[in-house]
Amino acid sequence: MERVSRLICRHKVEADGYQVEEMPEDNPGFDLKASKEGKTRLIEVKGNVGSAYKVEITLRQFEACFNPQKYGGDAWELWNVENLSRESKLPHRARVYKTLLLDNVQAKTFHYDLQGVKAEEVWELIVEE
Repeated sequence: MERVSRLICRHKVEADGYQVEEMPEDNPGFDLKASKEGKTRLIEVKGNVGSAYKVEITLRQFEACFNPQKYGGDAWELWNVENLSRESKLPHRARVYKTLLLDNVQAKTFHYDLQGVKAEEVWELIVEE
């Protein structure tokens, strides 16, 4: 899904005359860096099997959104690619969002990666049947 979405967006941006650099999977808050006539757009791509009205935005993506200059860009954009399922009766489409509103953020949980972190205490559970 990720690969197909990136490819679709890359072709669109290149067709518009941009030079495109694709970022690695552990990207710095965006997937594509598109440059043309001295301007650089940082594009984060989200791919979906069907229609999507909610997407996950990482802290790094927020940072790139609100401070694209830190990453060598003039602007950050979110491209939401929808209806990629072969069975979908709806047309494949990409919606482009150039501004994120903080009021739309629904931060109910934060994921925390425990790998590489030493636990201060470890104990085992004894389960009696």
